[in-house]
Amino acid sequence: MALATLRNISGSATCCPEPGTRYAFEKSEDKVGGTVLPEIDPATGMLPPSTEPYPATLDEVYDRFVAEAPFAAERERVFTALKLYAELVWDLFPDARLRIDGGFTTHKDWAAPHDADVVVLCPTYTDEQVSQGIEAPLFTFLNAEGTLLGQRVSIGKAHVMGGLIDGFFVPADVVEVREFFEDYWSAVTDRDKQVVPGLRKGYVEVINPDVSV
Repeated sequence: MALATLRNISGSATCCPEPGTRYAFEKSEDKVGGTVLPEIDPATGMLPPSTEPYPATLDEVYDRFVAEAPFAAERERVFTALKLYAELVWDLFPDARLRIDGGFTTHKDWAAPHDADVVVLCPTYTDEQVSQGIEAPLFTFLNAEGTLLGQRVSIGKAHVMGGLIDGFFVPADVVEVREFFEDYWSAVTDRDKQVVPGLRKGYVEVINPDVSV
């Protein structure tokens, strides 16, 4: 499938590079291994706010957001999907940075998380790689349409990994899209999914342990 456009979160079209074109840009100097994640704020059930994502390994993510968190059994299933998702993404985009957010990266005690929200931040990519990621599929589709048993089907949102991952491809050189997610991932929503003004939280970033930075 030829890729004609990428659509950012607002729905505006961004032209794709010519096939074979490769982009590169400066990356922040995070280490491959994680650090000890800060403690969850007991008053909010969230990571403390930060201007940058907290670096972590998948093992650290498991310890903090599965083993130590409420609804561990439900979280275990989400983490299993997250770990496989990371492997599939890194097979295609080895230097991708996975910025993980949503209810999964909190200790909310009123409901189990049903998925993990993941921005796949790509420092380098080609048109062919992105096309393969769409076909896999590795990325969530908005306003999706398809055919099932000969019938046209329309849904508002099609997650990946059986609904356990909400994944978004973000080229790190498309500044407006990257900054949108940096702001949105730090936002806090209430039980009705409404953004709470003035309240911020931290989120985590996991990078491929097999790739030097």
